[in-house]
Amino acid sequence: MAAGKFGLLAGTALALLACAQANAQTATELPMRAPHSARPALPYDVKHFSPPPAPPPPVDDGLGTRGFYLEADTLVRDDSHNTWTARGKVEARYQGRTLRGDEVIYDVSTGVVTANGHAQIISADGTAQFADHVVLDDQMRAGFARGFSASMQHNVRFAADVAIRRSETVYELNRAIFTPCDVCNANGSPKTPSWSIQASKIVQDHERHLVYYSNAVILVKGIPVFYAPIFWHPDPDSPRQSGLLLPRVANTERRGFSYEQPWLQILSPSAQLIVSPQFNTLQNPLLNGIWKQQFYSGLLQARFGYTYSRDFDGSGKQFGQDTSRSYMVADGSFAVTPDWTWGVLAQRTSDRLLFEKYDVTNIYDAAGLFAPDSQKLTSQLYTTRQDRNSYISISAISFQGLQVTDNNRALPLVAPLIEARFTPAQDILGGRLRIVGDGVLLSRDESQINPLAPGTDTRRASLEFNWLRTVTLDNGMRLEPFADVRGDLYNVANLNAMATPARTTTRDSDTLGVNFSWPFVRKGVGETVILEPIGYDVYDGGARLNLGGRATVDWGDGLDARALLGRAFRAQNTDIYPPNTGLNRTSSDWVVAADATPLAGTSFFGRALIDDQLRSDRLEVGVDFAYTRARGYLRYLSDNTQLNGPLHDFDGAGEFFLTRHWGVSLVGIRDMELNVWRLRDIGLVYKDECIRVELVYQHEDVIQGRLGASDTVFLRLNLATLGDQGYHNADFP
Repeated sequence: MAAGKFGLLAGTALALLACAQANAQTATELPMRAPHSARPALPYDVKHFSPPPAPPPPVDDGLGTRGFYLEADTLVRDDSHNTWTARGKVEARYQGRTLRGDEVIYDVSTGVVTANGHAQIISADGTAQFADHVVLDDQMRAGFARGFSASMQHNVRFAADVAIRRSETVYELNRAIFTPCDVCNANGSPKTPSWSIQASKIVQDHERHLVYYSNAVILVKGIPVFYAPIFWHPDPDSPRQSGLLLPRVANTERRGFSYEQPWLQILSPSAQLIVSPQFNTLQNPLLNGIWKQQFYSGLLQARFGYTYSRDFDGSGKQFGQDTSRSYMVADGSFAVTPDWTWGVLAQRTSDRLLFEKYDVTNIYDAAGLFAPDSQKLTSQLYTTRQDRNSYISISAISFQGLQVTDNNRALPLVAPLIEARFTPAQDILGGRLRIVGDGVLLSRDESQINPLAPGTDTRRASLEFNWLRTVTLDNGMRLEPFADVRGDLYNVANLNAMATPARTTTRDSDTLGVNFSWPFVRKGVGETVILEPIGYDVYDGGARLNLGGRATVDWGDGLDARALLGRAFRAQNTDIYPPNTGLNRTSSDWVVAADATPLAGTSFFGRALIDDQLRSDRLEVGVDFAYTRARGYLRYLSDNTQLNGPLHDFDGAGEFFLTRHWGVSLVGIRDMELNVWRLRDIGLVYKDECIRVELVYQHEDVIQGRLGASDTVFLRLNLATLGDQGYHNADFP
C-alpha cells in the first residue's frame, strides 16, 4: 500500500480522481470541480474533484490549544438554532487544523462543524483532504464526509463515496478506490490508472498499524485480476505488521495450476516468519517458509519446505511411493568483536530435483564464506579475524551433489580449512612482504572409483613468503622485482582402491623474478592511446619467461577499448598445472583478452587460450547492451577443460520495448554440445511509473534425471507501494 498518512478519513482510494484542467488555478486558489464529462469511467458513481498538491505545514498561528480563528465574506448568527453560518471563502483554524469551504456552519450547543462546497481539511503535518460535504466534531477530529478525495505523499490518491473518521486512530472509507498511479495524461486529460484497489469498505487502524479491506478487488488497467472478501496488510508508514503478501501464480506442465500465498507473521521486533503454502492441481501441496531473527551481533535466517508426495517428471506424471520430501537453507553471520566474526550456512534437500520441480528460487544466492555452486549444496561453519595487517579464517565444509551421477559419499568433507595472511606494516628491503599459510584436511567415505573401497583422505599444510618491490624509472620504465618461497607438506591415505597406507611427501617452490613494463602514451585530438609491453623473468623449477603486451584506447565519455596478448616460455616441460590449461609445455598457449565500448550503451568482451594451431580449449565472447528501450546480453562459452566433459553454451537475455510501456522479454540457453535448448523464455511486458506486469512462457528441454522437459506459464507482478514482490520468481521480502 502507499506511504503517507490518511488525513481526515482514511482508506485507500482512487480511479475516481479526475485530472486537473490545463488551466488549473494557482496554489492559493480554492480547488475547482472537475466537469462531469471529464471524469473517467468509475466503478462507483461518486462525486469528486481534483485536489491541488498538499500545502506545506502551517506555521504557528499563535492560537495555542484553545484559540479559534474564523474569517469569511459573510457571517450569519441564528440564535434560534444556536448556529453561526459563514459563507464565501471561509477559513477556520483550531488546534493546528485548518478548515476551508464555501459554507461553514458551527453549532454552538454541540460544537459540531459542518462544511459544504469545496471543503478542505488541512492537518498540522500538511496533509490535506477534500470533500463536497463534511461534518466534524468540536475538536475537528472525528467526522463524516461525502464525495471525499485526497492526494497524499508518494503520488498516493484515494477517494470514496462516504468517509468516516471514527477516532484519532481509526478511519473508514466506504465504496472507495486507491491508487499510487498517475490519473492524468501529460496534456491533463484523464486516464485509467495502471492499477488500483477497489473495496466496499476500507479501514485504517493507526493503533494496530493495519489497513483492512472488505470485498477487495485489485484492478490492472481497469481489469480485475484478484479478489478477496477480506484482505489486509500493514500500514506502510508503520512498523512491520503481520498480514498477507502478494500471491504467486503459475500454470506449469509439471504441477498444473499453481497458487502460492505468503503470510507474514511478526513474532517480535527482531523476528518474523513467512509461511507460504503452494497449492497445485496436479501435485500435492508444498509448504514453504522463511524465518528471520535479528540479534545484537548479526542476522540468522532459514528457508524450509516440506511435502508428502510421489515423484513426478516434467509432464506431471507421477511414479514411485508417497514419501516425505523437504529442503532447508539457513545462513547467519555474527560479529563477535570488531575483528572477529563467525557464521554458518546449512543447505540440504531430500530430493535432488526438488527446487526445479516446485520452482523454489534464489537457493544459490551468495551466502557463507565461499562462493555458491549451482550443481552442489554447500554447508559451512566458519570464523574469521581481520585487521589492517592480517587475516585468518577457520572453516569446515560439506557438500551435497545435485547431479544424478553424483555420489555424495565420495564428495569430500573439508574439516578444517585454515587460511592466514600477514603483512608487516613496515617495508622490508624497500618492498612489501606477505606471509601466507594454509592447511586443509579432506576426508571421503567412499572411493571415487570403487564404491566398495574407502575414500582418499588428504592432508596438506603450506607456508609461503612473498616479497614485491616497485621501482619506476625516470623514462617511465617500471620494474617489479619479486621473490616467492613456498613449502608444502602432504599426507595422503587410501590413495587408490587397494587402501594403500598413508604417505607423507614434501615439496618446495622457490621463485625469483622481475616484472617489467614500459607504457607508451600518445594523446591525440579525441583519444588517448597507451601501449604497454609487459613481461617477467622468473625461476620456478627452471627458467621461465612471460611476455605480453597491453593496449588501451580512450575516447572519453566512457568510450574505450583494451586488449591484452601474452605467452609463457619454459626451459623444460612440467606437470604442476592441471591438464588442458596450456601451461605445462615449453611454450604455453596464447592468452588473449579484449573488451571495448565503442558506442554508449554497448560493450563487447572476449577472452581465450589459443595454441599454435589456432585451436582454443577455453573461449568466451559476448556483448552487453543497455539503451532506453532495450537492454540485455549475448554470450558464447566454450570450455574443453571441464572434468564432466566439454561445455559449449550460447545464452542470452534481454528486454525490448516497442513503445514507452509495452515490450517483450527473451531468455535462452542453447547447449551446442548436445544441440538442444536447455531453457527458452518469452514474455510480454508492460511497465509504467507504478506497475510492472510480465506474462512469461517458459520451456525447458534438457532432461535432468527423470524430470524431463516441461512448459510453464507464469505472471510476474510488481506494484508500487505494495512492495517489490511478484508472482513466481520473486524472493520473500
